Amino acid sequence: MQNTSIYNKLFAVVSHLKAKTFANATKYAEYLHKEKLDAFEVPTKGKQKKYCGPGTIRKTISVAAKLGLIDNNSFELTSEGSAAAKSVNNFRSILGAQILGYLDDNKFGIQQVLDTIDSLEPPDLPDATTIFENGKTKETKIDEQEFRKLLYLLYLCEKLDREIKHLYFRKS
Repeated sequence: MQNTSIYNKLFAVVSHLKAKTFANATKYAEYLHKEKLDAFEVPTKGKQKKYCGPGTIRKTISVAAKLGLIDNNSFELTSEGSAAAKSVNNFRSILGAQILGYLDDNKFGIQQVLDTIDSLEPPDLPDATTIFENGKTKETKIDEQEFRKLLYLLYLCEKLDREIKHLYFRKS
């Protein structure tokens, strides 16, 4: 997995918040930007390192809040966020569970994802776009871009298989 993936950025956001307190996402994003964490490094051709700006970091903080790892009101880790910050294994497990809950809350639960994957027949392949288009309903509250990000995170949390890049399968 690339060092700068959304997964690593989320882990950095959660694990660094446990040690300090901040008034809001903007202050925290500025702090993380100054820390120059590897998770927020931007690949460049030269030897000089570049890092994501505070705006990009704030987007990652927003994802962590959407997934219930950070409380938007108090700007502290939730109980799930605190447990996730304890270790990489805890993070993977808890992030996966939070994503599954978020999908359920947004009317595109994991069973719907799995049923859609199982129902696809050639020439359709189980990529994120096809799964989204074939599985969404009128009640679905997320868009394809967010769905794609969540599928990728589920794969990194070992909740879905992805034997071929961008194609998702039921975990055996």
